[in-house]
Amino acid sequence: MPQSDDFTPRVILKLDCPFSLKFRIFLAEAGLADRFRFEVVEEGTPAYDEAKKILKKSGTESSFPAVETGPDQYMSDSDTVIDHYAEAFDINRKTLPLLTYYEEGVFNAMTEMFKENKKMKAKLDTA
Repeated sequence: MPQSDDFTPRVILKLDCPFSLKFRIFLAEAGLADRFRFEVVEEGTPAYDEAKKILKKSGTESSFPAVETGPDQYMSDSDTVIDHYAEAFDINRKTLPLLTYYEEGVFNAMTEMFKENKKMKAKLDTA
C-alpha cells in the first residue's frame, strides 16, 4: 500500500526483465516512483539469489518485479502489482500513454521473442 512513516515499499527489479521495466514505467509515469525504494538485481549474482530466496520463503511466486508491500509481505507479477497500485492511488492505467505504448509494442515483441527462444531451447534439449 502507500508509503507510511514506518515503511517504504521495496521494489525488486530484475535488470533485463521486460516485466520489471513495465512496472517501473508505470510508477514513473503515474508519479509514484518517489514512494518506493528500488533494488535492481542481475541473474547470476548473490543479490539475485538472495532475492529469489526471500520470495520463495515468503510464499510469493519467485518472479520479477516483486514488491515488499509490508514487512516480509511480497507481491509479484507486473500486472498484479500495477493493478494493485493503480487501484490504491486511483489511477487508470489505460490513461498512461507511455505504459500503453510499451505494452502494445516493445513488450509484446520481447515476450514473443522469449516464447520463441524457449521453444528453440526445448528443441535443442531433445535433440
